[in-house]
Amino acid sequence: MPDRSREQWRRMPTDEFEASSPYMKNNSLHPFLLSGALLISCCFVGCLPYKVNTVDFHQTSSTSSGMVPNINIDTNLSISSPFGGFIRSKKPYAIAVDHTDMSFSIAAVEFTKVVVKYQDGTTDPGVAKLKLPQRFASRHHVSINSGGPPPTYTFETPMRLITARVPKVISRNEPFTLFMEGRFIKDSGRAIPFKVKKSFAPQFENSVQSWFEVISGV
Repeated sequence: MPDRSREQWRRMPTDEFEASSPYMKNNSLHPFLLSGALLISCCFVGCLPYKVNTVDFHQTSSTSSGMVPNINIDTNLSISSPFGGFIRSKKPYAIAVDHTDMSFSIAAVEFTKVVVKYQDGTTDPGVAKLKLPQRFASRHHVSINSGGPPPTYTFETPMRLITARVPKVISRNEPFTLFMEGRFIKDSGRAIPFKVKKSFAPQFENSVQSWFEVISGV
């Protein structure tokens, strides 16, 4: 029996595996095996279902006076896990407000009156708990854009943004009318009053969707 060095004995199992394994002989198979594993993983994740139980409030009418902010309803969407589970709206809902000030002169927005009234004439009890007036300051923002035929160029647009939430003021999945009064406050201290009346109706989503459908927004 021929003598083997310690290094030969250590290498022998690996050498024998390399000699007998068709996968080690053909290294070009490695990318295909990896791609196949990733494909199987993606297919598995894509098949994981979400049970969707949400509500979205769509504006049905609007009247206003003066310059007014954008107003929407935030239904506090939550997702139970990144890979399947539940997507739900959670009451009570909030009023979401935003405004873009291209004049770079508005320091804040202030709300002095908020009323949420349902079709039966009742007012949401969450409104009574608000401490008015509520003031939200603006913040500086720079938007970076590009354009033009090649060669392209970039340019910056300075502005002020106001983003605000008035939480826990809508507790029913029913049509309602929102009344808001307030004012924009400029750097000079000058106030610009506004009034808003908007009606909203709920739209429900009860379905089962795949991970791919949720990610793509189908």
